[in-house]
Amino acid sequence: MNELTSDLSECVKGVLKSIEDQGTQIQSMADTTNRKIETIMGRTGDNVESLVKRTAEVMEKQVSELDKELSSELTKSLQSLGSQLTSLSAKFVEDYSPLTEKLRDVVQMARRATNA
Repeated sequence: MNELTSDLSECVKGVLKSIEDQGTQIQSMADTTNRKIETIMGRTGDNVESLVKRTAEVMEKQVSELDKELSSELTKSLQSLGSQLTSLSAKFVEDYSPLTEKLRDVVQMARRATNA
């Protein structure tokens, strides 16, 4: 009976030692996995930060270029409008100058008629 109890005790101690060793291995693997996950998360965070920074720079450049292009087109449009207004004014003067001269002649005739 003592021998059987002793063998059983040794067997239980062996099983417990095996379980303890496996627990240690699992803990070691979990620690390694956690470190790898932390490394990957750090790299991912760095990559996202870099991507956001590059995106912001590209957007800033594109907005600047758009602003320059809009400014250039606005200047061209204003110059074209000014040119068209000048042309329109010249045509107005050309078209209404004879009318103005005839109106002046009519006014002068009316003054002469009232003076006579």
